[in-house]
Amino acid sequence: MAMRPILSSVTLVALILTFLFVGCAKEEPPPPTTEAPPRPAAPPPPPPAPPAPAPGPSISQQAFQEFQNQDVNFDFDKYDLRPDARTILDRKVAFLNQNSSVRTQIEGHCDERGTNEYNMALGERRANAAKQYLTTAGISAGRLSTISYGEERPLDPGHTEAAWARNRRAHFVVTGQ
Repeated sequence: MAMRPILSSVTLVALILTFLFVGCAKEEPPPPTTEAPPRPAAPPPPPPAPPAPAPGPSISQQAFQEFQNQDVNFDFDKYDLRPDARTILDRKVAFLNQNSSVRTQIEGHCDERGTNEYNMALGERRANAAKQYLTTAGISAGRLSTISYGEERPLDPGHTEAAWARNRRAHFVVTGQ
């Protein structure tokens, strides 16, 4: 009988040693890979803004530039057309009559004074005043579109009366021919 407790003790010690060596075995780390993980693709850059169409063969470069670069200016907090604005718009009517395929967008702009909401509405009224003058003079409304930028795109970033006066305007952009 004395042999039985010794045999049990030896068996118990063998089992404990087995669990110690087998249970605590360390896992081998995976071998290093030579390939770098794939990088996520960068999003494509946004497409560039389309340039203004070049003048067609019947439009002189100078007339095209004058049409786009001569703005109609407004008084502070107003959208009615001044006499100098009507003179400029008469030249724009002549240009559009001579170039019947030209389409244009009229942008309404404001100075930085006033709330964004107010200036967006005022810019829209300025663009519509210029459009109304052109359509009354016989230009098809289908060739004209309007947009208001309010105070968001100043021509002059200054904070003076002169800068604000330059920013109160309707600007004309040829959008197609």
